[in-house]
Amino acid sequence: MSIYNTQNLKEQFAELGKLHDEILIPLMETAFRKWAVHLQNSNSVSDFRKRRVDMFASREEYSCVIDGKIVDICAGMEDIDAIDEDETWYVINRVRFSGGNGSADKLLQNLKEFVSTQNLDTLIADSAKELEKGKTYHLYREVYEFYFRR
Repeated sequence: MSIYNTQNLKEQFAELGKLHDEILIPLMETAFRKWAVHLQNSNSVSDFRKRRVDMFASREEYSCVIDGKIVDICAGMEDIDAIDEDETWYVINRVRFSGGNGSADKLLQNLKEFVSTQNLDTLIADSAKELEKGKTYHLYREVYEFYFRR
């Protein structure tokens, strides 16, 4: 099993190194979503599908075929709503790859390479646009300041 999380973002972008993981979770979501679109449009995989999971599950699951092997992708989520216990705002904070006799590691490497080619400022701006769709006043103060007071 291979995992990509906020620690990987810190390794790929040195300027994120001292930031708390909570701040980077929206950035993680944006990086994963962009990569998923890129992956579907590339020749690296022959199939990429979102699987149905319980609507109350704090994860999204995907399956894809790479080098003739099925790889399962589980995008774990965390609630970033800091204000209201009765509301949830799930955002992807880690991605787990499993299966495929080495293909999972290959897919993890593909994600790492894709993210390393992205412009950090653009990823942050895109994350802020996505956050604006929710109740930004429910974010932790540090998260709000990082995305909206740059």
